[in-house]
Amino acid sequence: MTLKRAFLDGRDAFDPVDAYLLRTIGDRAEGRAPGEPPCPWEELYDRAERRGVTHLFRASDLARAGADVAEPYTTARRLSKLIAKNSVGTWSEVARALDAHGLRIAGLRGPFLNGVLGRPLDEAPTTAALDLVADRETLPPTVALLESLGFVKGLGIRDRRFYRLGRQGVRDLEDAPGSYGRIAPMARLLELPELDQAENELELSFARRQSVRTANGVRCLSSIDLHFDLGYMDEEGEHSIPARDLLDRTVSSGCLGTELRAVDLVTHTWLLAYRTCLDSARLGERRFEPVADVAVLLRRGGWSRDLVEQAYRTYPFIEAPVAATLEFLATECGVEPLATAPRTPARATGRTATERDPGGAALPDAVNPGRANPRGLILVCHGWDTTLHSSPLVRRLRAKEAAKGVDVVEVAPFTDPDPTDVSRVAARLAAHIRAARRGVPDLPVALLGVSLGSSAAITAVLDGAEADVLVTVGTCLSADIAMPEGPERILERHPEADDITLVPFLSRTARLGFLRDLADSAPLHRLADLRTPTLVLEGGKDNPWRHRDGETLRAHTEKLRNGSRFRSFPAGGHTLDDTSIGAAAEIVDWLESVGFHPRLPQANT
Repeated sequence: MTLKRAFLDGRDAFDPVDAYLLRTIGDRAEGRAPGEPPCPWEELYDRAERRGVTHLFRASDLARAGADVAEPYTTARRLSKLIAKNSVGTWSEVARALDAHGLRIAGLRGPFLNGVLGRPLDEAPTTAALDLVADRETLPPTVALLESLGFVKGLGIRDRRFYRLGRQGVRDLEDAPGSYGRIAPMARLLELPELDQAENELELSFARRQSVRTANGVRCLSSIDLHFDLGYMDEEGEHSIPARDLLDRTVSSGCLGTELRAVDLVTHTWLLAYRTCLDSARLGERRFEPVADVAVLLRRGGWSRDLVEQAYRTYPFIEAPVAATLEFLATECGVEPLATAPRTPARATGRTATERDPGGAALPDAVNPGRANPRGLILVCHGWDTTLHSSPLVRRLRAKEAAKGVDVVEVAPFTDPDPTDVSRVAARLAAHIRAARRGVPDLPVALLGVSLGSSAAITAVLDGAEADVLVTVGTCLSADIAMPEGPERILERHPEADDITLVPFLSRTARLGFLRDLADSAPLHRLADLRTPTLVLEGGKDNPWRHRDGETLRAHTEKLRNGSRFRSFPAGGHTLDDTSIGAAAEIVDWLESVGFHPRLPQANT
């Protein structure tokens, strides 16, 4: 049975609302806001909750649509964040106890998925449950240890119910069935005052949910699914992936002062793709949350053809289910795997960790070409809140340049809750170029900066980065930002505050030190030193600050008479992702026109 048929033949009819939710999975994975739904927002929320994907919608989406029913979404996200935070605390306790007894364990999905993707906790995962993998041979002591911490086997929360549990409520749930490769869910009661206080809000926001009442008030279960093998059984026998194999593929990341040990990025992807098909076909239940998990992983770098084919050789039975999941994602969600996987933001166990700049985001020590003999490298620096592999423009550029033997590599230094200072990003871009050329000394390198990334890219070239050519999109030459108060005004209001003070900035907060560096490193007043051939791209719908900076850079580069070019796309927005076909073609055409192949003479030397 194909995955599509498993979804279409579910117990309830597949309709335009389900189709819209699947498209929204693709939109979110690609970094786009969802479009207009084919139904009232109340109906959409109810369906999204049943399909397990309320996390796909944000208050800003509803506000933009003029909806007045944002309260259920707001409550759901607040509840998800509360439970996720509690799950991290539960994991911390369990991990300490297991470590003390020398027992290995690692996590899947939920907060572990956030950790392996480098996402903050308040970017809600599709599930807050703790899916843990443990070696079959160590199951008895592992279960005994969990029981000593108050966990009871056989507990689970049935779909669409909130439980207000007492002792009788626990006994009522102890008959929950287990499944192959999994200990029946283990759980314990938690006293969460936050839920007690939110009792009325929960009843209003989740009116269609059934509540199970007991005398002990509103409570929550801290539940763990403990997996020892993952797979299925048929007439040919067992087809399983031993958990001990997965425990050899773990990475670590930090969250709330806790180290999360998770299955690594690529293994997470093919494993969940396999489980998505397997569970849908076996259970016949139409839940979209595993599809959303895999979509995010694919678009955040969780695919490596070599590593996945190695997994196929080790576990041949996963190839058909994984292929079915990928086909479903491509046809129904518009999501396909990336050609190569970037370095994971998590820390690989037993491997070299990525360096973290003080007060800044994790950045790899070196960006290396992905092929043995590349004919060129395009290094892309993204802007504020843009994640790796989320840009349609860069995706199209990569596809066009792959045929020419040119690698396109991305860095996204401004997505961390504490973004890296622009001057540090500029220095790191120069280091990336030097590192790439150690193995290929004559490698042609193009530096492409988008939005705030263009400020870092221009600064890097002005500071001596050996890029042959420069491309800017949504050019930022100054510290002016399209917001009520720019960095300089914000700094004027905090004359005595230190650099670590956090202030509202764009979509979140930033350190005053970051804003000072942004103002100090703005390349506007250093343009006279810029000699590198430059392509300046802008969208006609961009804001006045960016139009001004783009025109300023255009006026300077036109004087150079070195092949520099300016191009405006009247229908394009700030990052040109909405006109990615034409913008990518323009970049490729310009690179050809300035002789990016073969090697250019070095500029700015």
